[in-house]
Amino acid sequence: MLIGDGSSAPRPAGAFPTQPNWDVDADHIQVVVDHLSAALRTPALQHDATFLDTHSLGVGHDSCTAPADRYTVGLVPTRIVTPLHPDAGGSKAVGRSLADAIRTYEHHPNPGPA
Repeated sequence: MLIGDGSSAPRPAGAFPTQPNWDVDADHIQVVVDHLSAALRTPALQHDATFLDTHSLGVGHDSCTAPADRYTVGLVPTRIVTPLHPDAGGSKAVGRSLADAIRTYEHHPNPGPA
């Protein structure tokens, strides 16, 4: 199973002044994150592996939201985590999604997108 990169970029309109990025910066960051996920999805599908798409997990939990609601650390971190990477909440969300995908696979072993 390969796990995709989630929605780690701020909202398309940017998050200024909460985060020091404009709309064009936010769009660029998300394009790069989407490209990374596609780079993982393609070989997973080519080799009959399950790809866990985590993009939707971050929607509403991006770096523009209040720190307690974030799953992704912004460019200006509020916790000791690498910027634009999951924090503890994001890691828990991915872990729950991974556990669900494994349980589903155990009952219905059909590789493909999860």
